[in-house]
Amino acid sequence: MSNFKIKGIIPALVTPLQNDNETINEQVTKELMEYLLNQGAEGFYILGGTGEGIALRREQRELMCEVAVKHVNGRKPVICHIASMNLTEAVELAKHAERVGADAISAVPPFFFQYDENDIYNYYKKIADSVNIPLIIYYHPAAQANMSIDLLLKLHEIDNITGIKW
Repeated sequence: MSNFKIKGIIPALVTPLQNDNETINEQVTKELMEYLLNQGAEGFYILGGTGEGIALRREQRELMCEVAVKHVNGRKPVICHIASMNLTEAVELAKHAERVGADAISAVPPFFFQYDENDIYNYYKKIADSVNIPLIIYYHPAAQANMSIDLLLKLHEIDNITGIKW
């Protein structure tokens, strides 16, 4: 696993789309990232709530991850949000993010249905076990209120779970 460390300001990036509201606007994405880097950004958190990742199709999410990682080119870390209503897709997005060079991944817990703490633990464990890059838990009470401090402590026993986005 990497020596990934979070420091400074890591903006949650919007996902720029073309006028068709479907196609990732790669040029605007690069310009926005470069602007933020020039303003002192210490990395990027992409495809989370601000980036509407869960609302995008898998192909869009994969392309956004590829564009961001390639543009930043190791200058700063890129954290890619990979959560999905479908665990298999979340694992596939996690593997894709690792394969294209994302520094870390992040995921909200499973949502919509009521999941118990065992379900949530198994969700994160399955994702964490699928990759060798850090996984950051994205705790968001509106997404899932069943995450106790005991569960969070238990999740931190998983080797590559390295933090919580609160």
